[in-house]
Amino acid sequence: MIDELEGLAAARPGVAVELTERAFTRLDQADLDDSDGWLTQFCQRLTALHAESAGAACLPADEVAARRARLQTLDLRPFDGVVDLD
Repeated sequence: MIDELEGLAAARPGVAVELTERAFTRLDQADLDDSDGWLTQFCQRLTALHAESAGAACLPADEVAARRARLQTLDLRPFDGVVDLD
C-alpha cells in the first residue's frame, strides 16, 4: 500500500496527504500488534510521505501544523519526535 502512495505522491501530492492521514486513522483504529516493530516502521514511512507530499502540494504551514496536531490526538502519535525544519 505505501509503495502505491509513494508513487501517487509525485503526481497528486494533495491526494497523497489525504490518504496518508486516512491510513494513520485506520491504523489507529485497528488495534494492531507492533511487537516486532513493523507498525512503527510503516508509520515512519507514512510520516515522511506526509511531510514530502504536503511540501509538494504547497500546503500552507499553518494548515500542515493543524493537520499534524489532529493526527497527534491518535494513540499512534505519528509525529512524536519529528522536528520540522521549515
